[in-house]
Amino acid sequence: MMDLTLHNLVAKVRRGPASSAMLVRIEWAELVTRGLSNYLNLLRRRMRLLKLGSHPLAVQLEPYGGCNLRCSMCFQGRMKLPASDLAMPVEAYRQIIDKVSKHVVRLYLYWRGEPLMHPRLGEMIAYATKQGMYVIVSTNGVLLDDARAKELISANLDLLIVGFDGTTKKTYEQMRRGAEFETLKQNVRRFVESRKTLGRLLPHVCLQFIVSSANVHELRSLPALCKEVGADSYMEKLLDVYQNVGVPGVTDAIAPLYIGGVWGKYVRSGASFRMKRNSHTCSMCNNLVVRADLELALCCYDFENKFQLGKARTEDVLSHWRDLGYAATRAAGRDRATPLCRNCGEAIQR
Repeated sequence: MMDLTLHNLVAKVRRGPASSAMLVRIEWAELVTRGLSNYLNLLRRRMRLLKLGSHPLAVQLEPYGGCNLRCSMCFQGRMKLPASDLAMPVEAYRQIIDKVSKHVVRLYLYWRGEPLMHPRLGEMIAYATKQGMYVIVSTNGVLLDDARAKELISANLDLLIVGFDGTTKKTYEQMRRGAEFETLKQNVRRFVESRKTLGRLLPHVCLQFIVSSANVHELRSLPALCKEVGADSYMEKLLDVYQNVGVPGVTDAIAPLYIGGVWGKYVRSGASFRMKRNSHTCSMCNNLVVRADLELALCCYDFENKFQLGKARTEDVLSHWRDLGYAATRAAGRDRATPLCRNCGEAIQR
């Protein structure tokens, strides 16, 4: 019987995409695709950013605020979110990329919604990669048809993460309500075949498995599924904590999916818990996060816009990043001095 302790789950998570073998494959693909000169420039920029604190570590831009699924472990579909069903204006997106690409390497082109629902996603990816950014997209894969696959590959996307929270039809469709297991497998296979046909090594395709009580028994068969659909790697992720959600019933609806030892770690003094240490190691407060309607968020867990940081000044978004009020909010988050950050499970998950 599989050991479901928190320690072993965290250990499995850490053996996923962060494994040396996967990193070597990604770096080799980057080198071959970008060429030696551009690859070395990417490495140089990465190292420089590690030494500087005046810019975000990464930028997270949300192409689309809504989603085409109602997954059992997700807050989407259980509550009304700000900017749901809105697409980020491409011209505003370009202005942000123009400003941040000189100083920030990593771009997460996804957040609360499904990025493939933006009709110009390929154009957005290409615009960032042409300016030397490392672009990551995470998707449920339902809309990953042949045309969209070729579009993303041709745009020089670096990493594609596909949600695959089950290795059987019954479990997967229980987790990803509204999706079909066989269709998703076909979509991933076709994507990998298109990449080969186009003579590309990128994007790296990684299957993401969100561990819950409904699917933990299938963890051991995840490597076989990865091989079956032709993905390059897989990663396991612990179920996110939504203790901060202000809508009654959301946490209660998701709670049965938490595995006992993991969920117990989050429950302290009623609705919240307190960390024994601050979260200075948490990268979330060091990322610039912009919603589809161009509102700024403290981090990717601030999906209800609790902090009201205002609209991003797209023509000079980094000046907003350096504003004293925004900087003070980020500092409060790192010190666990806000209600959202006190209830955040990010540090425990890592």
